[in-house]
Amino acid sequence: MKLTLATAELLTALQMVIGAVERRQTMPILANVLLVTNDNQLLVIATDTEIELIGVVPLTQKVKFPAVTVAGRKLLDICRTLSADSTIALTLVAEREQVIITSGSSKFTLVTLAAAGFPKIPEQNYIIQLRVKQRILRKLAEKTYFVIPQQNARHFLLGMFLEIKDGVVRAAASDGHRLALYGIDAVTDKKSFAQVIVPRKGVIELIRLLEDADEEVLLALNENYIRVVGRNFAYTSKLIVGKFPNYAKLIPEGNNKVAIVNREFLKQAVNRVAVLSNEIFRNIRLQLQPNLLRLSSNNPEQEEAVEDVPVTYREPKLETIFNVNYFLDILNSLETENVQLLFKDNESGVVVEEAAGHNECVYVLMPIRK
Repeated sequence: MKLTLATAELLTALQMVIGAVERRQTMPILANVLLVTNDNQLLVIATDTEIELIGVVPLTQKVKFPAVTVAGRKLLDICRTLSADSTIALTLVAEREQVIITSGSSKFTLVTLAAAGFPKIPEQNYIIQLRVKQRILRKLAEKTYFVIPQQNARHFLLGMFLEIKDGVVRAAASDGHRLALYGIDAVTDKKSFAQVIVPRKGVIELIRLLEDADEEVLLALNENYIRVVGRNFAYTSKLIVGKFPNYAKLIPEGNNKVAIVNREFLKQAVNRVAVLSNEIFRNIRLQLQPNLLRLSSNNPEQEEAVEDVPVTYREPKLETIFNVNYFLDILNSLETENVQLLFKDNESGVVVEEAAGHNECVYVLMPIRK
């Protein structure tokens, strides 16, 4: 039984799903991708049992090709070595549990495992379904995912909090030192309500799948899973069970001392001053006075860096210390020419926002105690 298709299209599908293929798998079949024909499509499916990714390859005609699993990364590497404008043929030799791959004068033989042993996420009934532009959903994830910690004793912080409420979709993430919050208007019933936590790996894979395009995808949720379906992919991820902190209470109140500064100028200055910061603690000191922000750092070798940055600021003097990596992460995520730093006092968290009129994105950064 033979299946012929464009190498470039198979490569694209494999690249979409490869993030779910386990490198150090507990089950050998998790190193494989499941190949299934469905009408005029080939579905390329990968899972780590927590995330399921499906890449769709269009076929020129209906083909009946038995479902089979092959090594995902090996098949990907084979496709990468072939010419982008070539075709590739897969021939199943069931009695030898092999699939023979040919393209031009090249021939490869891969061992197969039975499709029946491939774990799939069961079909779900989704309580909430809405359509959203790819670029908007991608931005929602990109603006928050970098705050998600890789490890934390509080398991509910190990993912992106996603909320649908009052016709708005919001994403939030926190590692205990920072909070990221981003919201978008959604085409949904204002009575729709959901609060879920998407695991960090699931967020990263979703960002990889989504394009910076206006094409819409279907976003679906229930108590246990999130699903996103596009023209050429389908994504399903288990959710984290737990209660995310009330993000509104994590945003400090009374931060009425506002400093406005050019984002790129500030980012470059922070990068320069960070060169001489302590390699372990990576702290940077901010000293604010009217129309001036002084950045400084030092290290155990008694070395020091100081730089003055012009700002719009008319309040009393302030001084605080931040982790430079956390601060730069936030500045890199913002997009407007100018950013606002909102302070209350020396000890409270600072609210970092884009310029006035762009308040969809809010970050809170806690200071380092002196």
